[in-house]
Amino acid sequence: MVASIIIVLIFIIWVIYNIFFAENIVAQDIKNDRNKRHEEEMARKRAELLETAEQRKLREKLDKKKELEESIVRQKKQQEYIKQQLTKYRKNPDMNIAIYNDESYKIHWERLKKFSRSMYSGEMYYRGSRGGIYTISANGTRNYKY
Repeated sequence: MVASIIIVLIFIIWVIYNIFFAENIVAQDIKNDRNKRHEEEMARKRAELLETAEQRKLREKLDKKKELEESIVRQKKQQEYIKQQLTKYRKNPDMNIAIYNDESYKIHWERLKKFSRSMYSGEMYYRGSRGGIYTISANGTRNYKY
C-alpha cells in the first residue's frame, strides 16, 4: 500500500513537473514567437525605409531632370523671342531697342547707317551728313557722341 501511495505521489509530482515545465515551454514559445514577429516586422520596416529612400532619390533625380529640361525650353523660347524682337528692330529705327547685348548694339549701328537715325536706350541717335553721331537736346542743340 505504501508503495502504491509512493507511486501515485511520484506520478502526481511528475504530472505537476511536466505541467510546470510545459507551461515554461509554452511561455518560451510565445516569447520566441513575439521576438520572431518583432524581428520580421523590423526587417519589413527597414526594407520599406530603404525602398522609400530609393524612390525619393529616384523622384528627386527625375525632378531635377525635368527642371533642367524645362529650363532649356525656357531659354530656347527666350532666345527665339529676342531673335524675333531684333528682326523687328532692324526694320524700324524708331523702335527703342530694349535688349542690351552685342547683337542689339550692332543693329543700332546698322540702323544708323541705313536710316541715319536709331533709338537706343530710350534716346534717339542721329547720323550727320559727315558721319558724326549725335543726339538732340531739349532746347534743340546737337550733342555729338562720336
